Amino acid sequence: MKEIFHELIELSRTATRCAPWVRQAGMTGYCRELKGEVDEVLQAIENDDIENLKEELGDLFLDLGRLCALAEEMGHFDMDDILAGVVEKVKRRQPFLVENRSVTIEEALEYWNSAKALEKSRSAGTDGSAGTE
Repeated sequence: MKEIFHELIELSRTATRCAPWVRQAGMTGYCRELKGEVDEVLQAIENDDIENLKEELGDLFLDLGRLCALAEEMGHFDMDDILAGVVEKVKRRQPFLVENRSVTIEEALEYWNSAKALEKSRSAGTDGSAGTE
């Protein structure tokens, strides 16, 4: 799976240079594309259309990859930053996943809400860390 994901990322990066539609659509256009694809994913789920769901989820990955590649090309950040950030967020907000441990819905919400509150206080500098995260 790592090789396939890496290939998708590289194709997304290439699309920002070589595919005129990607450059023309820009980040705003790809956000609109993502919204449309999410609607199509939901429709496939509601219709219990598993084959279409697979295709629409692929389209979602495609458009998200291109949106990330556009942001990267503009110098905002790179895809490694995005992926590292989301992995760290999951580790903070759902540590039981790292431990491969099941929890109740209530416990999961408590982890999530506690981590979010701590993140918010850090970004506001109210815990003495001066907004380091």
